[in-house]
Amino acid sequence: KLPMVIGGVVRALLRSGIVVRKGAKLGEIDPSGNREVCYTIRPRVRAIAGGVLEAILMRFNV
Repeated sequence: KLPMVIGGVVRALLRSGIVVRKGAKLGEIDPSGNREVCYTIRPRVRAIAGGVLEAILMRFNV
């Protein structure tokens, strides 16, 4: 069992069997309670992914 200190919607959770250090973040809870956030990509995450893709394309001259 994992203690929850806030209410909301579970947005992310590590799968069973993953080894982590004590105190590590195991998941993410969105306190808004809006289930739609589980099916969207946040702008910051999208920007990071775009930067990673751009770096890969530049590295391989694509």
